Amino acid sequence: MRNAKSNKALVVSILILLLMPFSRLMAEPSDGVRVPIYFRWNSEIYDPAILSNEASMQSLFAKVDSIGVDRIDRIEITGFSSPEGVYEFNVQLSLHRARNVAKILRTRYTPLARHIRVDAGGEAWDMLRERVASDRKMTEASRNRVLRFLDDTTISNDTRKWRLQNWLKSDPNVGELYPYLLRNHYRKLRSGVVVILYEKTDEVQPQDTVQQTAPADTSAIAAQPKDTAALLKEIPAQPATPDTTARVQPQDTLPQQPATDSLAALRIFHPIVGLSTNLIYDVTYVPGYGMTSIPSFGLEYYPARGHWTYGIDVEWPMWKHWDSHRFMQINNITFSGRRYFREKDLRYRGLYLLGNMNVARYGIGFDKKGWEGEGLGASLGIGHKWLLGKSPLYLDLGVAVGAFYSGYDPYVYEDNALGWYYYDYDGKPEDFQKRNNRWFWVGPTRVWVSLGIDLFNRRVKE
Repeated sequence: MRNAKSNKALVVSILILLLMPFSRLMAEPSDGVRVPIYFRWNSEIYDPAILSNEASMQSLFAKVDSIGVDRIDRIEITGFSSPEGVYEFNVQLSLHRARNVAKILRTRYTPLARHIRVDAGGEAWDMLRERVASDRKMTEASRNRVLRFLDDTTISNDTRKWRLQNWLKSDPNVGELYPYLLRNHYRKLRSGVVVILYEKTDEVQPQDTVQQTAPADTSAIAAQPKDTAALLKEIPAQPATPDTTARVQPQDTLPQQPATDSLAALRIFHPIVGLSTNLIYDVTYVPGYGMTSIPSFGLEYYPARGHWTYGIDVEWPMWKHWDSHRFMQINNITFSGRRYFREKDLRYRGLYLLGNMNVARYGIGFDKKGWEGEGLGASLGIGHKWLLGKSPLYLDLGVAVGAFYSGYDPYVYEDNALGWYYYDYDGKPEDFQKRNNRWFWVGPTRVWVSLGIDLFNRRVKE
């Protein structure tokens, strides 16, 4: 019995010894430090010249050295982007920013490599709201207006971006609100936030030394234990300082760093025009005429701003088959305007609505009968444009319905010695009026499956 009690006491003692480190960590959670590293618009490359980056990085190194590599539990780096442009691209950009900050730390502190974790924070909406809420340069009315857009849960983020850019108007204190947000808040969102979690001890850390090297807006030693989410949330609203890299308008300055992938390239280089051909016209079957092709091309102009594009499409088959009395001579010009719905730099992709107006003249003959005339039409349509991989090629599909009005005259072939064609008219020659016949069509007016290419890239300024 005594031996059993002794064995039980021994087991309990061993368990206590094994659990002591864990109980200590549970009683005294890891302390933490947060340091943001900033990036240029559309860039994932670390630049010490941006804002307070050089001092922040030196402060980060000093803190790691003062804590000691052995005491660091983990380093979590979360990348963020400003809420502009395409969401999917921003998520990838934020991840690349976090990875590049992690690469700097892994290079300097090799033993920490397995303790570093990276994450994509995507678009920093929460961070933007905190900064706007604490901004005292704007009037209260302007601040509340921005916050209403940010807090509206009934709209999508794409709609929220569009409203911030187009509906904010002006503030008597700071001027146009959206450019003010770009200069003073958006540039502070493009960041990689480093959080160091380390084992808390009773020894006094040399905080004064660290605070002397760290700028007021880049690092803070937590007075009480905090978790990672709380540390990431503590991004203070900082006073605005002049920064020549900030954008005054969404497309007014050129990003300084080159793009690293196809999506980034699309954000830096905007096409000016797209050139396309309707594949349905290239090889087509016309009843009574047979297999033929209808040469066609389309030009679409992409403005630097907005969501409207303007285009012209031309079709000009001019085939003459005298032996079989078959003719297809058409000159058709279509003027169009398209309204796309995607945001920012990839806005000239995806779903769009279309308005067309076309003018045409034609001479069409089957066997020994034919028609010639002129017409005017208008239509509305819907379409979708897809990029084909990383190339500038795209596929464009759509359909339009509308009306076409034409004045025309039929003609026939006179099989006599002359072999001429005449207007099919039996009345008196003096009573003949050209284009006396009328034709009105309501229904589908155009179907297109176009292959195109974007040309003449425009460098868009930041």
